Amino acid sequence: QSGDMEALKSKPATLVSGDKDYGIAPDHAISDFQGLFPEAEIIKVSNVGHFCQEDIPDELVALITDFIAANP
Repeated sequence: QSGDMEALKSKPATLVSGDKDYGIAPDHAISDFQGLFPEAEIIKVSNVGHFCQEDIPDELVALITDFIAANP
């Protein structure tokens, strides 16, 4: 339902975007994400591709842990 998407805009969200993502262009991913979550944090990571969980696993875990702690 269309109201469901509007409700999402007020929810906490963060995007981790790698600058070497050749699957989804980072600029497009960020633009689309900001359309859904206009107040969300965008974290740009250098030398990281589409699978950031493989490229920077420890850093990603720390980012997720921080996000969860900040948004109980």
